[in-house]
Amino acid sequence: WEQRWWLPYHQEIEIRRRATWLDVPARGIIRGRWEIDGYVFNLGLAPSWFAGDEITFLPKADRDSFPWATPLGAAIQDVAEPVRLNDLERVRAQAEAIAGRRALTGLKANRLGVRSLSDLLHANRVEGLAAGAGVVLRGGGERRELRGLASYGFGDTRAKGRLTAADREGRDALEASVYREVRDVGDWPVIAPLLNSFASQEFGDDYGDYYLADGAQLRYRRGVGVRSEWSATGGREWIGSLGITAAPANGTFRPNPALGGRGVDFLRLGLERRSEGFAVRRDLHLEAQLEGGRLDGGTTYLRLSGAGHALLPVGSARLLIRAAGGVASAALPAHRAFVLGGRGTLLGEDFRAWGGARMALLHAEWRVPVPFVSLGVGPYARTPRTLTVAPYVATGWADHPVAGTPWPATPGARVTLGLALEWLGVFRWEMGYGAQTRRIGLAFDVTRDFWAIL
Repeated sequence: WEQRWWLPYHQEIEIRRRATWLDVPARGIIRGRWEIDGYVFNLGLAPSWFAGDEITFLPKADRDSFPWATPLGAAIQDVAEPVRLNDLERVRAQAEAIAGRRALTGLKANRLGVRSLSDLLHANRVEGLAAGAGVVLRGGGERRELRGLASYGFGDTRAKGRLTAADREGRDALEASVYREVRDVGDWPVIAPLLNSFASQEFGDDYGDYYLADGAQLRYRRGVGVRSEWSATGGREWIGSLGITAAPANGTFRPNPALGGRGVDFLRLGLERRSEGFAVRRDLHLEAQLEGGRLDGGTTYLRLSGAGHALLPVGSARLLIRAAGGVASAALPAHRAFVLGGRGTLLGEDFRAWGGARMALLHAEWRVPVPFVSLGVGPYARTPRTLTVAPYVATGWADHPVAGTPWPATPGARVTLGLALEWLGVFRWEMGYGAQTRRIGLAFDVTRDFWAIL
């Protein structure tokens, strides 16, 4: 400064938090960054400013005498976003390029491990209340892994679980699994699992249609760039139907469709471009899967599915476009049908009123921040002064009903007009009006960013 003073102009700090005894897909990262500019010298500052605590707040009148040349909201746009998955994957790739299989880790080799909170405890109408636990055993600096997950349903009195052995080298991974799992027929979730357990147990609102899968598979994955990967999976499964084994505290459960059938040998090819992460300004996520299968008895089928979303900044607002769909051959087994309607797809329609071997869904949402009351959280923090208002339109279509399923084709495209409110980037209230049904549907949930860990 002024070719005389050596003074800081940029500072950063990053704090990473992670549990050493529990393996869950969530980590805490706090990142701070300071850009220091506009030094002014020899102002004759009052000596009282340099007495007392080292860090303190000046009176507002004194703070206002040093105005920001640029509004703070605009100044932090490019430097204060949450840590992106790109950042973490880039660091991981650099470490692997240097150390290879000898890449170091600060985590314990053997830990308890689950994929989400619902792996510990969940409820639905086919299992009742189910409790579970998991363990992870690692070797070779996290290159080799044995992961086990088990659960027991007190309603169906049936044990389930998955055991996976994995070996990784750089961007390549080979995984072998054996499993007995309760699965939902839907390709994509429509509610946070933890909230579904509560709604199912207390009100009889279970947003899933389930079947039992027993099988084994071998999977190869390869990373492409920072955010993408392709995979190939082959295996065999036996599919069984599940009945209702629980009773809710209030209301009644709807029937669970009989989706069981013959055993199937399958091969799946997948390609995915992962999302950037939570609360980012722009994002692009894509996934696609091509599946071929052979049922016992010789019948074969093909199935192509895909989904994705794009988030684009438009001034202070955001445009969110989300799409999903698929197409399959005529011999598609019942448990691989596409489903549509109600919560998570077309609010205002009956839940999963439609389905078939073909399906398409398009959702467009305009996300606008509006002023909102700020609440104090302890002595040093407050909630944001904005609320996200998101009017949206969604349209969907399903055709070619699958034999053995209760889902008919839609009589043309179905349309929902809706409005959503989001607070803190966590809670979402949603209302949807079905243009054909002329009914209003209401839903409360956490935002989709958190579904995978709940």
